[in-house]
Amino acid sequence: MASENGRRPTGILTSQERMLRTWWSKLGYVTEHYLEIKCGLPPETRDDNIAKMAEWLLQNHRAVI
Repeated sequence: MASENGRRPTGILTSQERMLRTWWSKLGYVTEHYLEIKCGLPPETRDDNIAKMAEWLLQNHRAVI
């Protein structure tokens, strides 16, 4: 589950950030249907996002110098 930002991958349950009732409802749904939902998600990736961000920051920093 994640807050809606328009860029979530397929299969991710989203909700508007400040709608607590919707969050509780979806959390209950996920709890009851966990295996079904998990099977419908794309495989996990083990990308090193910290390394990617560090590289991006270094590249942009060099462009400014």
